[in-house]
Amino acid sequence: MASCYRVFVAMKATWCQVNGEGREIFKDPKTDSGMKKSLKGLIRVCQDKLGNLFAVDCVSKEEEEKSLLQTVFKDGVIRKGYTLADIRKNVNNTL
Repeated sequence: MASCYRVFVAMKATWCQVNGEGREIFKDPKTDSGMKKSLKGLIRVCQDKLGNLFAVDCVSKEEEEKSLLQTVFKDGVIRKGYTLADIRKNVNNTL
């Protein structure tokens, strides 16, 4: 009997490159009170002395490279895989 797998993927983009030119992308709905406004541009995720994570947007390429973010998928190749158990553990560690 063949196995059936469901794969769910969610991506959030804040920067893209078109014809070699970097572009910040974001959402900022005019009808919203500010709650749906997203980060934009290159992002750096940092950790404070208490272990809390926070994001800074519109950073330079050099600042972005110092981020806690890790490349998971690039150029059609999975660079770092996570199991559902890994994801749940990561979420529970941040609560």
